[in-house]
Amino acid sequence: MSKTILVKNLDDYLDSNFHLIGNKAKNILDLKNAGFRVPQTWIIEANIPELILNQAGIHCDHVNLEDFKRSESYLMNEIPNEIKRELWYEVSRVINNCNHTSLVVRSSSTLEDSDVFSFAGIFTTVVNVKKIMSIVDAIISIWSSSFNEAVYELCTRNQIDSVRPCAVILQSMVNSKVGGVTFKDQEHIVINSSFGLTKAVVDGLTEPDQWVYKKSGYELIREVRGMKEFGIYPIYSRTNPLEGENFCIQLDQKNYNGETVKLDEKEEDYLLTKVKLPEEMRQTSTLTNECIESLLYGFEEAGKKLGFDTYDIEWCLNQNDELFFLQIRSATRNIEFRNDEIGSALPLVNGYVSGKVEYVANIADAKKFQVGSILLAKRINGAVLHASAKAVGCIVESCSVLSHSAIIARELNIPCIGVKSTELIEKDCFYEINGTKGEYTKVFSVQNDETLKINEELQSLMEWKRNISGPFFEDLLHIPDEWK
Repeated sequence: MSKTILVKNLDDYLDSNFHLIGNKAKNILDLKNAGFRVPQTWIIEANIPELILNQAGIHCDHVNLEDFKRSESYLMNEIPNEIKRELWYEVSRVINNCNHTSLVVRSSSTLEDSDVFSFAGIFTTVVNVKKIMSIVDAIISIWSSSFNEAVYELCTRNQIDSVRPCAVILQSMVNSKVGGVTFKDQEHIVINSSFGLTKAVVDGLTEPDQWVYKKSGYELIREVRGMKEFGIYPIYSRTNPLEGENFCIQLDQKNYNGETVKLDEKEEDYLLTKVKLPEEMRQTSTLTNECIESLLYGFEEAGKKLGFDTYDIEWCLNQNDELFFLQIRSATRNIEFRNDEIGSALPLVNGYVSGKVEYVANIADAKKFQVGSILLAKRINGAVLHASAKAVGCIVESCSVLSHSAIIARELNIPCIGVKSTELIEKDCFYEINGTKGEYTKVFSVQNDETLKINEELQSLMEWKRNISGPFFEDLLHIPDEWK
């Protein structure tokens, strides 16, 4: 095995075999070869985890769906120490030749970032990893995530019966001043950006600044100064900041003091912190008009040179306002924009539905999920995908139309809204949601087992209500407050 494990520098590739390095790495290589700035990058090809699984007697080439659990468990828990030791030496070599002390470890699968399915946020990404053994653990975690619950569910939905393990990308950490996502579909170009790491936008953790342009002519049709309540920042100190501590943010040669906030998940984020941004930063636009013009030109040039008619680009600006492309893929679905004001939620997928709201956090919740209910989740994971086949609608935590959850929701094509927190929604109550306008209304509270039986009747009532109008019917269908 000692001559097999190789961490290859992106500079060593003249062209790419996406079967070996995956779509994400192929696109990063194409960006670099076309003259665009990308972080310093290394690749561990997919044939390495394939060889490991081969030696364990699990498969010869692709892994069938019935072998997912076995493959995931082996890669996570049973990789021989000899292989880990060789990975350690390979990663040490990379670190010694790297100008940066922190890395981002990303997946690069042949499934993700395709023209048809994005698999956005479905595989593992580990940000701001410093210790060599932590990098090795991140690599193994990404190999294992090739066969996780979410990948299984999407493969089942899309009639994919076998997959290859992920290749792995190691990238130097960019000291990001502003991070964002730019999305071009058949009608619009949309820019979302926030202070700090791009993760705040792709995870939907904060309301970003937004610019929407017509695809033809680049006419600005919407500009929204987002609340930007939070930013995600790497921790460079030896100890993690406690919740409520001051966190110094440098922006354009000026220091600001934010306040650290506990991250919602276990995360790989023990080396990241969520920061409540000071009011002065929140009132400041993340991008100047001149900067936006330059970015638009860069994004369009990248799309043209790589042959993308539509695109979904994750990017960041460093402290010198230099643009780094983190990844690029095709945009798989259009975003529908309305000219009128949106409601109290973020419209993600068009449609108007009603039903009982059921919260899904794990596979046990997903198995109990009732057909015809509205799915409530922090973000779209494997359990949520499992339950979504039975759902009439979806509510997720997302403050950005370009978050990973928003992208997957559009690919699932069920009515969906984004809310700042799932705590805003009362679980096991009946709601109407409008994914077109971004609205939700509680129409009925479940108080005992007997009231659970009304789900079908309520669905029919709401459907009838939507198809009629007039004061007589409004009075007739008024739901008393004591029922709510």
